[in-house]
Amino acid sequence: MKDQLDELNKGDIFKGFSPRWMLPTTLRNTGNPNLNTSCLLVVIDSAREKDLELVPYFNNEVIGDNEILVAQTALKHLEIKHDRKEKIEVFFDVQAILGMFG
Repeated sequence: MKDQLDELNKGDIFKGFSPRWMLPTTLRNTGNPNLNTSCLLVVIDSAREKDLELVPYFNNEVIGDNEILVAQTALKHLEIKHDRKEKIEVFFDVQAILGMFG
C-alpha cells in the first residue's frame, strides 16, 4: 500500500503517506492501579512520519519498542512525572474493537 500511495506524491500534491490506527484504550499507573484513565491510542510509524516531516513537533528521536507518548494531562492524572521514564500499563480490548466491524 505504501508503494502505491507514494506514487501519488508527485507534483507537490501530497507530502507523503503514513498509516495510523486509533484504538480506545485505558492507561493505568503500575504503582497505583486505582489511578487509571481512558484515552485514544494512536498507533503510528514514527520513523516514517519523521522522514516525511508530517509531524513538525517530533524531534529526531524515534519512538522505540515499548515506548509511547502520553499527553501531559493524562500523566498528571496518573501521578506520573513527565521527566522520568516510568512504566504505565496500556489496555485495549481487541475483541470489542473487532466487534465494531461486524
